[in-house]
Amino acid sequence: MENQFKKGNFVCAKVKPLEELIVRIFARKIYYCIVVETGKEVVYFETELKLYNKEVVKI
Repeated sequence: MENQFKKGNFVCAKVKPLEELIVRIFARKIYYCIVVETGKEVVYFETELKLYNKEVVKI
């Protein structure tokens, strides 16, 4: 199975579209990402992520 997102891609969780994440590693069908604002590590399945749209305006 090939992963949809590559290391270094900017993504976001579908439930938190304004929180920018960077893909750190893909292992065992799980994406390990870093939150850009805080540096905190979070994990998601591929179906929970989408590409980050930098044109979304933060209100």
